[in-house]
Amino acid sequence: MVDPGPSRSLGFTLVESLAVLVIVSILFATAIPAIRSVDESRAAVASEKLVDDLRFAQQRAIATGVTHWVVFDKRDDNWVLLAEDPENPERANVSTLIDATTGHPFIQQLDAGNFKGVRIVSAGFNPGSEVGFDPNGKPLNRNETGLPSVGTVTLSGNHQIQVTPETGAVSYVAP
Repeated sequence: MVDPGPSRSLGFTLVESLAVLVIVSILFATAIPAIRSVDESRAAVASEKLVDDLRFAQQRAIATGVTHWVVFDKRDDNWVLLAEDPENPERANVSTLIDATTGHPFIQQLDAGNFKGVRIVSAGFNPGSEVGFDPNGKPLNRNETGLPSVGTVTLSGNHQIQVTPETGAVSYVAP
């Protein structure tokens, strides 16, 4: 009978274990920035969507001659587009716009679907967390008076959307 030589254990050596640990660490280290990049991309897209919605409300107010509002709900992480009743134009008489492309109410929900992880950090339009646009496109605060200062909405990652008093210019300030 021939001696097969020294038997080898079926376990891993310390060197093999360390090599696997190093490889896993490198993979993990490269995955974290990629995940953050996805969150940043979602916040940037949500910011651009908000800019579009604010401009849409302003343009529709000008086109219809009726004040339109964008109301932010920080607690539920959404915003809704509202229009005053042309027959009874007051802030108390608003209804939710219907999105012509979807047939659904014009409510943008964050922290879900394509915007998972994106939240409304703050919305300030001195006073309140809503902004209106009168038939001339001028921005209004909750008291239905002109904005006294720049109104700002901040989304996750310090993505800021600003509405300028008097002109109603809407801009996105990336972090």
